[in-house]
Amino acid sequence: MLSKLLVEEDTFVRRIFPYNTAVKIALRRPSTLLNTIFVVFVFASPVPAQTPAPSSFQLMKISVTGLHQFNETQVIAVSKLSPGTTVTLQQVNAAADRLAQVGVFQNVTFHYRTQNNQMDLEFEVVEAQELVACQFDNFVWFTPAELKSQLARDVPLYNGSVPQSGQMLQAINDSLTAMLKEKGVPGDVRFMPFSAGIGQPITAVVFSVSAVALPIREIHFPGAGAIAENQLQKNSKPLLDQDYTATEVDAFVSKALLPLYGELGYLRAHFDAAQAQLLTASASAPSQDVAVNVPVEEGVSYMWKGDDWTGNRLFSADALDKLLGMHPEGVANMQKFDDGMQAVHDAYLKQGYLQATISPQPSLDDATRHVTYQFSVNEGPQFHVGAVTVTGLPDALKQRLLKAWKLHPGDVYDGTYLPQFAKQALPDLYRSGVHVGNPQFSLHADPATNVVNVEVDFH
Repeated sequence: MLSKLLVEEDTFVRRIFPYNTAVKIALRRPSTLLNTIFVVFVFASPVPAQTPAPSSFQLMKISVTGLHQFNETQVIAVSKLSPGTTVTLQQVNAAADRLAQVGVFQNVTFHYRTQNNQMDLEFEVVEAQELVACQFDNFVWFTPAELKSQLARDVPLYNGSVPQSGQMLQAINDSLTAMLKEKGVPGDVRFMPFSAGIGQPITAVVFSVSAVALPIREIHFPGAGAIAENQLQKNSKPLLDQDYTATEVDAFVSKALLPLYGELGYLRAHFDAAQAQLLTASASAPSQDVAVNVPVEEGVSYMWKGDDWTGNRLFSADALDKLLGMHPEGVANMQKFDDGMQAVHDAYLKQGYLQATISPQPSLDDATRHVTYQFSVNEGPQFHVGAVTVTGLPDALKQRLLKAWKLHPGDVYDGTYLPQFAKQALPDLYRSGVHVGNPQFSLHADPATNVVNVEVDFH
């Protein structure tokens, strides 16, 4: 007999199906779209009407399909079902719900087949695509290996990647809290998502300890040679006496120290993740001094060999090379390179190419220690000046400001002009004696007409 049931998300089939059946039931995580309709097909073998359907089954076999990052044993452990035990359909439903709630599966479907009072059960899962790195910011009382080992024991599906929400995060939090308690550390555990900046995608969930001060007293750079360690330490003074977090140390090193190697042509230089060591003997102290090691792998220094430009029409390759300012057989100074790239970009802006992009692609020759760059240019359209409007000023001041604006409708729009205008015209405005607020400048580039309209609002 074939019957069809429609089941809405987060509801379960509660009825007991006829004796000797094969059933498929689909569930999804609570975070997915609502009002999803699932079709459940029930295939039932004819049985005598007088035979009562069993209310429980002996679970003979459990299998899991669809796994790529996790293994079957881990998933079965989370389900809390075991072969050889007696289960009801309600217990199977609850096990599937537990899997769906963890957060690492996008979909959970289970199938079962019964014969007499025995059941074979299969979970079919689709792993979530948005798993991110799990990072530990300031757990200085434990090595990375100790953290990994303990979490693998306490959190069955933990493998270093985590969902952005779900029960796994709380399970990790609970495990870390227990580790701190066992060590006598008086801190609290918290976690939060991490991204490179506003509007950037989440790349990690960071766990940290609060309520314990961890001032940095020492910082060392194993592997330093091309730049003396004491020079790196001198440049790292802003970190001293600050509370240690791996996130902040790594960010500082990337921004303040790595460019020093770039200036010397060490294009493959990189710093490993910060490693903290306690200097205070008592784990229960409210303030515990920390020494930080940041290993560096310097590599070798490269010389500039040359470059090749494609897609450029406005400027010749020679003109672009002059703006770039790099010289063959000179040190591949990345600070000089960055300044040159800004000069190239500004040259396009001055000519109204506001959407011009330059994509650099380096090619490193380790044998000769030279670098060659390929530049792909997409100039885009040239923009011209449209209307300039000023709001929020008395009429006399408005006219004075508009008179100071030197770009006229129809002129090529100089994309570098606005900061110059603000620097020159605004001080005169402020000296007028009239209270004037800080202006907000808005540019509206119309791709259909290639016209830029400028708005200056003093409200």
